[in-house]
Amino acid sequence: MINLPKFKLLGLTKCEVGAEWEYHSYYSYFSRLYYITSGGGFIEFLDENRVVELKPHHIYFVPAHCHFSLSARGKQHEEYNIEFLAAMDDGIEPFSYYNYLYEIPAEEGDLALFERLFQLNPEFRMLHGASK
Repeated sequence: MINLPKFKLLGLTKCEVGAEWEYHSYYSYFSRLYYITSGGGFIEFLDENRVVELKPHHIYFVPAHCHFSLSARGKQHEEYNIEFLAAMDDGIEPFSYYNYLYEIPAEEGDLALFERLFQLNPEFRMLHGASK
């Protein structure tokens, strides 16, 4: 029998952030997916000393237990943010065993999937800044 991970949705955010947007030195127990719909910004993976530019129509994965910072550096953007837990039956975080592709270009239909998840789960919506 295949041991598949179990996912638990924690929160959903759809928001616009201004050029002053900055969050320093995050370390969270859950994973995140960001879909940047317009504008840009930066995410810095502090343990790797690596900075990734956030670009429109790209999806970014930030695994649990990752030390990172977010900033606009003078740019504005709109985003969807999905926060979730993933665990195997034995409690192990499945993403801790893999090298990550932190950024992928969005494909046709991806935005509709993020919007649909947002629509189907109003109880998980979180308000951040200028959230919608």
